[in-house]
Amino acid sequence: MANNVNAFVPEYWSAKLLRETKELTDFKNNMTNSDWEGEIKSAGDTVRITTPDFSAIEIGEGVVPNSSDVYPKQITLTIDKSKNFQFKFNDIEQAQSQFNMLEGYMNGGLQKMMDEVNLELEEAVIADANVPTVGTSGSYFDTSSGTKTVAFFNRIKRKLVENKALNSAGFYNFKGSKEQTLALEAMVTITPAMFEQLVSSDVLTHPTVQGDDVIYKGVAGQIAGMKIFVDTNLMKVTGYNEDNEKNVVIAGTKMGITFAEQFNKVEKLRDPQSFADIGRALYLYGYKITNPKCLVVGYSEA
Repeated sequence: MANNVNAFVPEYWSAKLLRETKELTDFKNNMTNSDWEGEIKSAGDTVRITTPDFSAIEIGEGVVPNSSDVYPKQITLTIDKSKNFQFKFNDIEQAQSQFNMLEGYMNGGLQKMMDEVNLELEEAVIADANVPTVGTSGSYFDTSSGTKTVAFFNRIKRKLVENKALNSAGFYNFKGSKEQTLALEAMVTITPAMFEQLVSSDVLTHPTVQGDDVIYKGVAGQIAGMKIFVDTNLMKVTGYNEDNEKNVVIAGTKMGITFAEQFNKVEKLRDPQSFADIGRALYLYGYKITNPKCLVVGYSEA
């Protein structure tokens, strides 16, 4: 049998890495606090959070006050949720790349886990019946013009003020320190579609609207005194419909949700059955909507 050396056509592997797209989301860091995280160590751990209840305090007149008993409210936060992944990456694939692909896959896996956690938090806020709303999933607030969009965000801010989540100095809290008050600014998380509405509006592009540098040269800053964050995860939540121009936004302060997390295991190990490396991770976390009045869900329709 004759040798046919021309039958072998070499295959070349590109050394360049095509970057994978990822979600634009940071809801957990923007909209939750971790004040009690240090008291939780592992899965199943529970911390009882004590919050004041001022409703029993009676204000009287004269010099002999009526005495009233006060009972703080108890909220339970438990590390009762988990995320994990595991993948196998063989030596041949790694040898064909100048990049550390195992490290890249580990980072990608961790990012995907956090994307899911962010989306879970957003859905939890939307599903909580105690979280105030502007508009509803059945009756969306009209934001078909710049003026109406301004009214929408002003109504959200008004809800936060009426529920005493905000005052002129910032957030009311039990400790009452000025430093904490200034740190807890109001924020609003919006979809890319809502961001497009903001930058396309002739009303909102004017830098003197209500004293806010709302939108200037295509860069989002604040609206109604709330810092703006664009989040692609919100495109997946209940109530969002891009085709019908229905949007969902979530506003509030970090005191609305308490979050506790713990990376229990992030491992890279050798597969004993093949020439491959294994990457895996286990993520433990828990959260509680501790003060729903510090949050507002808005439903708008362009």
